[in-house]
Amino acid sequence: MSVEFMIGSDPEVFGVDKTEKNYVSSIGVITGIQKRILPVKGGGIQEDNVAFEFNPDPARTKEEFIYNTTTCFNSLIEYLFERNIFVSKDIFAQFPDSLLEHRFAKRVGCGPEVSAWDLNIISPPELGNYRVAGGHISISWDCGEDIESRINLVRALDYYLAMPLLLVEPRNMRRSFYGKAGSSRPKFISEGDSFNGVEYRTLSNFWIWEEDLMSFIYDTVQYCLDVGKALTHEVYSKRDIIYAALSGSQNYNSSLINYFISQSPFKKNLWEFKAKDMIKNKDNLDLGETLLRNEF
Repeated sequence: MSVEFMIGSDPEVFGVDKTEKNYVSSIGVITGIQKRILPVKGGGIQEDNVAFEFNPDPARTKEEFIYNTTTCFNSLIEYLFERNIFVSKDIFAQFPDSLLEHRFAKRVGCGPEVSAWDLNIISPPELGNYRVAGGHISISWDCGEDIESRINLVRALDYYLAMPLLLVEPRNMRRSFYGKAGSSRPKFISEGDSFNGVEYRTLSNFWIWEEDLMSFIYDTVQYCLDVGKALTHEVYSKRDIIYAALSGSQNYNSSLINYFISQSPFKKNLWEFKAKDMIKNKDNLDLGETLLRNEF
């Protein structure tokens, strides 16, 4: 029987002005107060440092997850468009000093992160003028006070989600600062959190543009919850490889990614997305069409 769970997210994006295409700060654009959420269709939107954040309503099904994410994201896009701001696909950005003078622009992180691999606290990074756009997901299920189940889920998500998604995530410098292997925040109602579960913080925001990737994320979370304990030894045996690949050094190659994709029950979906993306972007059309013809 499948484990019942709820999934939410809090992706961040950067804004650029319509005319000069320069980055703009989010501060004062939505509410003027950090962490005050403006309700919109599908969830809420808010400011986060100089980025714009959207918070889709939590979902119980894959269809809800996709609908809530796309609806809330579109609400943010429309809200910004009315204010002459476009949404950028950039994951890693450098802002000028003039946009980082406000005290809200100097706040990095809203709480401690924990590495699920060594269980150490991950200190907030020194970003300087750089900013990064995360695509964190939050997962709630009947895990009570059990910290081990939370740790095992994050490790499994590194193995079955973050590693295969390196196939389609644009190479970027985000993990030099944020989103390293095992990056997470365990959540406990007993400690004042709104749910029992975990916030998985390794992913960047690249997946928010594609429903196929939302589907892959949901299916993989369900798989990792359903067979979590059975995965523990195999996942941990690849700890050093995962840690190196997700460390920020971009220390990985196609053979390594292909191995982790081969372990995914949903590898066909990911390869099909990659092939369609290559064709859409006219990036090696012959290879893209060959991948689509394959049986994977």
